[in-house]
Amino acid sequence: MSPRQRAPYVSAHPEFWSLDHAFDADFLAAGADADRRAALATEVHPDLWALRVLNPAWCEGLRAELALHAAWARASGVVFQPPNSMNRYGLVLDSTTTDDDDKRGDAQLLPLAPLREALGPLAARLFPELGPLDSHHGFVVHYAMDGDRSLGFHADDAEVTLNLCLGGGFEGGDLWFEGRRCAQHHDHPAHPGEPFRWRHQPGVALLHSGGHRHGAHPITRGERQNLILWMRAGALRAVEDPVLGLGDACPAWCGARDGDA
Repeated sequence: MSPRQRAPYVSAHPEFWSLDHAFDADFLAAGADADRRAALATEVHPDLWALRVLNPAWCEGLRAELALHAAWARASGVVFQPPNSMNRYGLVLDSTTTDDDDKRGDAQLLPLAPLREALGPLAARLFPELGPLDSHHGFVVHYAMDGDRSLGFHADDAEVTLNLCLGGGFEGGDLWFEGRRCAQHHDHPAHPGEPFRWRHQPGVALLHSGGHRHGAHPITRGERQNLILWMRAGALRAVEDPVLGLGDACPAWCGARDGDA
C-alpha cells in the first residue's frame, strides 16, 4: 500500500487521546493551589516525589489505544522514530520544543500542555530554582521481553520530569537513582544515602529534577509502559543559567558539592 493509499488510524475511543477526563479526582480538586497539590505528594526519597496525577481508568484506556495504534502502524508499514536517544520502543505524544532531536512521530497525538500547566505550581513549589517550565517533550516508553528490557544510567534532557507508570502487567523494571548532579558532574559517584530504588505502581507518578541520575533495571516478565513528560525552562536554557549547570559554574543543588568533585 502506497503512502497515499494508506488507511488513516481510526481511534476506538478518541477520549483517551485527550486529557479532558484524565486527571485524578483529588489532584483535580486541589486546583492550582500549590500547597494543596503538595499535600498529595509524598517525598519517597530526597527530591523524589510520588503522587497520583491521572486516573487509572484513563491510563488503561490510553494503553488500549496505544496497542491499537501500534497494530495500525505495523499493518500500514508506518515506522516511527524512537521517543528519545535511549529508548528504542515507544511513541512521541507531544513536543513543544524546537530541538531537532525532539521532532519525532506525529505532532500532538495527545496534547500534553494541560498536564505541564497543571504540574507547574507544584513543580515551582518543589523545585523553585528550575522554573518557569514553558515547554515540554512528552512520550510513552515501552519495555518488553522482546524489546527494550532496561535503561542505562543517565540524566534527562529536562529541568523537571514526570514519570508515570501506565501499567502493563510486569515484574522487575524498578528505577534506580544515584543523586542529583549538574552536567559537569554527571559521572560523579553517589554519596552514601543517595542510591534509591523505586518499584513502579500503575497510576502513580514520580516527579523529579531532570538532573537526578537514574536508570531502569530489566523487566523479568510481561511489559511495562510509562508516560514521560520532560518539562523545560526556556529562559534558563537561553542563557545557560548556572542554576542548570550548563555553564562553568556548579549550581548549589549539585550533590558533587557535598563531597570531592
